[in-house]
Amino acid sequence: MALPFLPGNTFERKIGKDKFHLTHQFDKYNGVGMLTGNKLGVGGVPLAGEDLRPKNSVYPRGEGPDRPAWLAFDKQVLCFDAYFQESITERPQEQYRIRKCRVYFYPEDDTVQVVEQRQNNVGFPQGTILKRHRVPLPAPNDDRFYTYDQFNVGAEVSLYGRVYKLIDCDSFTRNFLTKLGVRVPPDPFLKHRQVADGTQNPLRPYERIDTLKQFINHDTHVLRFWGVWDDTESLYGDVRNFVINYFLADDTMEIREILPPNSGRDAPPTYLARNKLPKDFNGLRLPGENAPRTVLNVFGQLNKQRWILDNLKTGAIDQKYYTDQDLSIGQLINVYGRKVLLTDCDEFTKNYYRTKYGVQDFTPINYKKDNDYKTLKQSYPYTGFGSEEDSLNSTKKLLPEPVKKDFNKFMGFDR
Repeated sequence: MALPFLPGNTFERKIGKDKFHLTHQFDKYNGVGMLTGNKLGVGGVPLAGEDLRPKNSVYPRGEGPDRPAWLAFDKQVLCFDAYFQESITERPQEQYRIRKCRVYFYPEDDTVQVVEQRQNNVGFPQGTILKRHRVPLPAPNDDRFYTYDQFNVGAEVSLYGRVYKLIDCDSFTRNFLTKLGVRVPPDPFLKHRQVADGTQNPLRPYERIDTLKQFINHDTHVLRFWGVWDDTESLYGDVRNFVINYFLADDTMEIREILPPNSGRDAPPTYLARNKLPKDFNGLRLPGENAPRTVLNVFGQLNKQRWILDNLKTGAIDQKYYTDQDLSIGQLINVYGRKVLLTDCDEFTKNYYRTKYGVQDFTPINYKKDNDYKTLKQSYPYTGFGSEEDSLNSTKKLLPEPVKKDFNKFMGFDR
């Protein structure tokens, strides 16, 4: 019970004091002048409800950085993976919901930010749950704020009544806390999950086909060769000229035909569409016979199908295709049964083979075959019927015609 404010009941608080100055608002921390947050009363007496400034810092004297926290920890963020449990009262199908988020702690000013990981079609707002600011500790310590030592893997942090379970952190956060002497334990659930996953690894894992690196390194790189196909042995055959384009991005080939003027042939856009060219062609394969993976079985409902892949590759066909190592000037390639001779290449192709394989000889092959020969008319022997002129004239046409005589020549020479 307080005494009444009457003469004789009051006490002189200034007895024995010699400091009556007002408190200054600026101070020096680590050699940097700045505005102080706490202001004491007259003579340095703390006001009601005010905390005294601690005399010791986190670092021992003589150790750690001499710069202020806002400069020493600039652009440094501690990231924790966390979740919290939200009670659901309006739906009988679920009693609670687990929401995953990330807790960011900024050591430069001891601020905290909570961001929820976005998911598609969840039905509730997502994103930033708690904006970046200094968060007070739960009561009865609500006059203080969170610092780095309250955050650790496995700890539970109460931010404005919502409890967040910290389950993991990134490598920077782990190293940061370890240097400060805070032991960061591993996530027990993830450790148990790694042990369980290690026992479930298949003895023969699926073959991984990764061609992204080859595509990135050799995109738009094309090897160009010129070639000929000698088809003169077949009926009405001749020498066909081609341009062979080999794409280094995916090891595919494309063949275009060079048609001379007035050749009488149709000019399609490509003679062979871009695809991988097999070395040994033994007829067309059935659909799925030459697939990279064989499906053993498909089971399940219509909307939830499952399949099992054959790791042993039972009955798989070892089909070999042409690569850049198989192409060179003078090389014969099998284009689905047609023997095409490579005769020349462009400058980019020469530089490619010179740099990668050390090839120096790029002498072109001059392959020419005269197809514009004239067929000599054959003279048949005399049959004995009629005159020799009649017999010779009957071999020129299918229906024999009488010989047309030149009357002027007859009058001038046949006398």
